[in-house]
Amino acid sequence: MYPILARLGPFTFFSYTVLLDLGIVAGLAWLAWSAQRQAAEAGRWLNAGLAAVAVGLVGARTGYVLVNWAYFRDHLGEALRLWQGGLSWHGGLLTGAVTLAIWAHWRGLPLGKVADAAAPGLALGVAAGWTGCLLGGCGYGREVFDPASPWRQFTAELPDIYGVVAPRLVSQALAAGWALAVLALLLALRRVPLPGGGRFLLAVGLISLGLFAVGFSRGDASPPVGAWRLDQVSDLGIALAALVGLMAIFLHRRDA
Repeated sequence: MYPILARLGPFTFFSYTVLLDLGIVAGLAWLAWSAQRQAAEAGRWLNAGLAAVAVGLVGARTGYVLVNWAYFRDHLGEALRLWQGGLSWHGGLLTGAVTLAIWAHWRGLPLGKVADAAAPGLALGVAAGWTGCLLGGCGYGREVFDPASPWRQFTAELPDIYGVVAPRLVSQALAAGWALAVLALLLALRRVPLPGGGRFLLAVGLISLGLFAVGFSRGDASPPVGAWRLDQVSDLGIALAALVGLMAIFLHRRDA
């Protein structure tokens, strides 16, 4: 596809990193705007978001490298090549959410409100990352060579991470499209009163559930856990945890 968007002198702009950066900037801008709408100090909310993003990116790359350690132990020099793609949604979510919680407690911020304001940016970031993967070849889908297969209509001539082009299921497009659908839902529900943290948990649960389903179409390497991929098991676990969290905050509000 288009792993490189442009070259300007000594600078190379990779599709994956450019799109990911744009998604992050847009998400942080939404966070700051949400703070202003709630008469809060935008800079304090923005600092919390920046801290969560910074630590989350480190956690996401670390998680990806650890899961694929069989490869990276012999290619340590590639562990920092973020422009080639390769972020763990699970590692980024965990480290980013913990960082946000710690920062909010330290700075006296309303965690639920800040997390809810960050939810659209989270969905947008996931969509941007998967779109970057579509252009760069990471997170590629299964090959479908049989023209009579009913799955052939969901394929396109796409490369894998090594540049080998074949008719593959459009896993990246499905994941990006689902994340955008979650973003649209969050925007549609922005005036619906929900308990603090409810929008964030809803976004996390729906994104994870969608990625679990997309996992059945993926062809890139992942440690197996029975008949599923490790990332699918993690996605399902996150979705269930988000559901439990939603139930807990609704019950807490009812009993309050």
